[in-house]
Amino acid sequence: MSDGHIIIVKKTGGAIDEDTIIIREALKPELYAQILELAETEVISMPITFLWPTHSKVLTQSFGNNPAYYGQWGLPGHEGLDMRAAMGSSIVAAWGGKVIGNYKGTAYGWTIKTEVEIRGDTYEMIYAHMESQSKLSVGQVIQKGDFIGLADSTGNSTGSHLHFTLKKRGAKAAGKTDYKNDIIDPTNYFEELRD
Repeated sequence: MSDGHIIIVKKTGGAIDEDTIIIREALKPELYAQILELAETEVISMPITFLWPTHSKVLTQSFGNNPAYYGQWGLPGHEGLDMRAAMGSSIVAAWGGKVIGNYKGTAYGWTIKTEVEIRGDTYEMIYAHMESQSKLSVGQVIQKGDFIGLADSTGNSTGSHLHFTLKKRGAKAAGKTDYKNDIIDPTNYFEELRD
């Protein structure tokens, strides 16, 4: 299965309904394997869809763009997605999880970092260039769509926008990314950007 998908198991020939849907992220791998073994099933891959975190659903810079510029920091290209966000507009959580960082950095400016579990994998989401320190506390649990902070242009930025970076624990060691620090391409996690 590719990243960015959940697994739905249904009876062969049966309709998908609430009683036949099993989300793999809620199951231990050995239990999931037993279910496939015991039941006549067909496996359907469905995309995991993040909530677009800004009001404007416009991408201003894609993942991997400008490799010559980002090479000075040892990156093969832009390490996230830049999303249009008017100064002072709301930023919301793309997925629920736990706040693990609320700080001001040189490059990212005011930043919120969350840790999320998806299909048994651990991800980090970084929301950067915000107006000021968020009211969220480290350790606080947030839900998909919860208010994160306000858009701005703090840090290494030339105009108001949201920079969104996604990391998947172990991605570099598993050969799933050329980026350091387990950074992966978040593009296909957003319905608005899928081909």
